[in-house]
Amino acid sequence: MNEFVNLTALGEIYGVNAADVGRWLKALSLRQSEGRPTPMAISDGYCKEKMSEFGSSWLWNKEKVCELLDGMQYRRGGSRADIEQHEGFVIIRGG
Repeated sequence: MNEFVNLTALGEIYGVNAADVGRWLKALSLRQSEGRPTPMAISDGYCKEKMSEFGSSWLWNKEKVCELLDGMQYRRGGSRADIEQHEGFVIIRGG
């Protein structure tokens, strides 16, 4: 099951703020200059729109985005960096 999270949650994994993650995603052509996801990001399943009574927001596929960021050598370092819970197993990473 894919977990979709906001930029703040992604930032926590890498020890940075949401704005930093947003800049990384722009550099990887997943966000447009004004911050909206690119059509490719949506069609390739990197993000989805969440509608609410207050409007909409964009959530990002945690697994896909982290795989991409890890591949680009972004270093994990936030509060949740050392433990990843998955269905049926847990990964504990050393620092």
